This record gives sequence, C-alpha cells and structure tokens, in this order.
Amino acid sequence: MNAKIWIMGAAVTLVMGCASHQAVVDTSIQEAELIGMIAQNEKLDSTKTQAARTNLEQAKAYKAEKEYEKAWAAADQSRLEYKLAFATATRDSVVREDSLLTNDLRADMERKLLYQNILENEAKIKETP
Repeated sequence: MNAKIWIMGAAVTLVMGCASHQAVVDTSIQEAELIGMIAQNEKLDSTKTQAARTNLEQAKAYKAEKEYEKAWAAADQSRLEYKLAFATATRDSVVREDSLLTNDLRADMERKLLYQNILENEAKIKETP
C-alpha cells in the first residue's frame, strides 16, 4: 500500500514537473518571439538577429519533441541574442551620435578661434591712430 502511494506521488510529481517545465519553455519562447517582433519593427540588422531566429526555431522544434530543457536553453539563447542585437544597435547609434557631436564641437572651437582672431584684428586697427 505504501509503495502504491509513493509511486502515485512520484507520478504526480513527475507530471507536475513536466507541466511546469512546459510552462517555463512556453514563457521563454513567447519572450523570445516578442523580442524578435520588436527587433523586426526596429529594423535591426538581420545579420545580427539571424542566430536568434535560428535558436528560436530550434527551441520550438525541441518543444515539439518534448525536450524541454533543450527547448528552454535554445529559447533563452535566442532571447540573449536578440538583446545583444539591441545592445549592438544602441552602441552603434551612440558612437555615430558621439562622432557628430565631436565634429560639431571641433567646428565650434574653430569658429571661436576665428572670431577671436577677427576681434583681435579689429582691436589692433582701433588702437593704431
């Protein structure tokens, strides 16, 4: 009798464990899909998101085969690849903006020196009688 109860408890635990694994995998896949849709809307470089799309498709295939650990790992990898693509795009944008601002600052310094030179020349002209 005790063995039957123990076996039933183990079976229930196993079923619940599989169900919770499936829920975690579903959530991970949904997260990766959502981030992928945002990446597509943001028009991120497709070469940077290709690995993420591949991992997402692999996660779906593993889920269909009920290999939940592999599915979760592939979905998580997909999510991380998409985040890397966003971070890379943000970095590239910041580098471009920094370059533009640096050029503007240099141009402002050159204008300042030019105006300073003009003022000095005008001051010299006024000083000479």
